[in-house]
Amino acid sequence: THRSGKLNCDELQAFIKDNSIKVVVDATHPYALEVSENAHDACEATGATYIRLERGSLAAENAAELGIEVGAGTRMAIHVYHTATHEEAVRKACELGETIFIATGSNNAQVSQQIAQQHNKTMYIRVLPDDVSVNKCLKAGFTEDRIITGIGPFSYEDNLKLWQELGIDVVVTKESGVSGGFTEKLKAAANLGIPVVVMDRPTGASGVSRDIHEVLEDVLRLL
Repeated sequence: THRSGKLNCDELQAFIKDNSIKVVVDATHPYALEVSENAHDACEATGATYIRLERGSLAAENAAELGIEVGAGTRMAIHVYHTATHEEAVRKACELGETIFIATGSNNAQVSQQIAQQHNKTMYIRVLPDDVSVNKCLKAGFTEDRIITGIGPFSYEDNLKLWQELGIDVVVTKESGVSGGFTEKLKAAANLGIPVVVMDRPTGASGVSRDIHEVLEDVLRLL
C-alpha cells in the first residue's frame, strides 16, 4: 500500500495505530532529519520498532585531495571541503570561485542567493522539476535561466557537460552517497579541475544500518 504526502509526528502516530504497524523502516534521505526524528518519536510513543536504513556514505578527509577514477585508468586529484551547514558551504564556495553551482535542493535557495549577492557571485541551482521547488528559487531571486531542473541521480556525463556549458568553477553539494550520484559529481569536478564543497550529513539516530539485507532479516525476526 502506498501513501503520498507529508506526515507530522502526531499524524504518523495515528497512521501507525490505525494500521497496526509493528515495524517502521526509515529509509528517507540522509538530510531529511526532521522526518527521521518524527518517525523515531512516533515509534517510541506507539511501541512500534524503529529501524533506520541509510544509504552508504563516501567518506573523504576534510579539504583533502582525492584520487578519482575518471576513465581509462586515469586518476585525477580533487579538492573537497567539508562544512557543517549549508550557509558555511555557500560562503566557502564564494571564497573559492566566481560561478557557483548549488546541488543541495530548493529549501536553501534563499540563503544561497543572499550570500551570492553579498559577494557578487554568479550562482546556478539545480532542483526538482516541480512548481513548488521552482517557485522557491524564483522567490529567492534566481532568474529562470539560472534554475536547472531535473530528476537525479545525474551521471558523470550529465554533470560534466552542464558544468562546462555554464562555466562553473565550484560546486556545493550534499554527501548523497554512491546511490545519490555523489561519486559522479566528484568525477566530473575532478575532470574539470574544480573544487567541491560538501555539506556534511546531520547526526541522526543511533543504530543505523546501511545494508538492506540486514534490515530485512530484522523485520522478519521482529514479525
